[in-house]
Amino acid sequence: MGLAVRPIVRLFIIAVSLAWLASCAAGPGRAPTPLAPSASKGRQAVPPAGTEPGSLFNAKGQRITHKAFAELAAKHDYILLGESHGSRCDHISQAALIRAMAAQGSGPVVGLEMVDVTRQDILDDFADDILDVQVVEERLDWQKAWGYGFDLYEPIFLAAKEHKLPMAALNLPQTIIAQVSAEGLASLSPEETILLPESIVPPPAEQAKVLEDVFTQHSSGEDMDKQEAGLRHERFFLIQSLWDSKMAEQAVEARRNFARPVAIVAGAGHVEFGWGIAHRLKAYDPDAKILLVLPWRGKEPREGADVFYYCPATHRSSMGMVLQEEGQRVIVMDVDDDSRAGNAGLQVGDVITMAGSTPVTSLWDLHKAGVEAHKAGKPLTLTVLRDSKLLTLDLGKLGKAGEP
Repeated sequence: MGLAVRPIVRLFIIAVSLAWLASCAAGPGRAPTPLAPSASKGRQAVPPAGTEPGSLFNAKGQRITHKAFAELAAKHDYILLGESHGSRCDHISQAALIRAMAAQGSGPVVGLEMVDVTRQDILDDFADDILDVQVVEERLDWQKAWGYGFDLYEPIFLAAKEHKLPMAALNLPQTIIAQVSAEGLASLSPEETILLPESIVPPPAEQAKVLEDVFTQHSSGEDMDKQEAGLRHERFFLIQSLWDSKMAEQAVEARRNFARPVAIVAGAGHVEFGWGIAHRLKAYDPDAKILLVLPWRGKEPREGADVFYYCPATHRSSMGMVLQEEGQRVIVMDVDDDSRAGNAGLQVGDVITMAGSTPVTSLWDLHKAGVEAHKAGKPLTLTVLRDSKLLTLDLGKLGKAGEP
């Protein structure tokens, strides 16, 4: 069986791959988020009738309670809580798991992929009740630094505040990620270099194979010479390793400093199969026990983690809309006022049937059409079904920071 990118990570790639395709450099105010795909195989699973969002399952597909999860988590040193960044349901579910752990008596340090280490003092002030949740968003410069709305992550901050949990910044400043992506490690200043992880752990062989496939897929058709292609390839792999290595190193430091387990809130692609953060944790803290938790969309096989929380597939686009898969349809669930999507004429309830000439039955279809339009330098047009009528809407050309 060939390697296939899991649906869970497809959502992750949708949000970042067009920026990487453009130049492997950050758009204004945004670092290129590393791709973290994986392979999937096995039998498809579906949620039992009446399954509520946030419901928990073990790897065997058996329902478990939040109390049972907390008892399991208490036996581990690191609990990796994977997510799709734009899914509100994912973050509500993560917050519920953090609350369950705290109620059980094993209140963790809450580690955040979204916050870089130079802002640790802001998280400390928040944990010490010096800052409230409204102020911390501004102090973290959240929208510019991360790009996904703070309102999505507010449940996690509120859970930490409620249970007086310490919080840990896990990542590198976006400027360093962008600089390494564009010019390599040697281009960093001494002040930037000191922030790098002590060692950069390469991906395991299984993940390296999938990363190779993703690199080939997303670089095919680009006009570059052999030297440029080699540099792009080297830095693509370097960024994956740098990103995960730094998060793991910071999590280990947080565990030692606070003498608590660490709940790591990060993209699902950094969690599943233990290929990303967990692989590096084993290098830095060999005897540690690690629990993997992933969102499950009710379609893909339940694999790659120890525990799953159920949330339907959704995607919040930087174009100002929220999309959700229902069956074999992609439905517009929300449209922001004065956004690119709103200005193009998209409305809540629209069913996207075509993207360019590509029939749309999933968010992945929409992503593929966006990639093709971006490579061709053409506008992305969407055909939507509204009130039994088909309408064609023009979203324009997709730039570095744009995605469908």
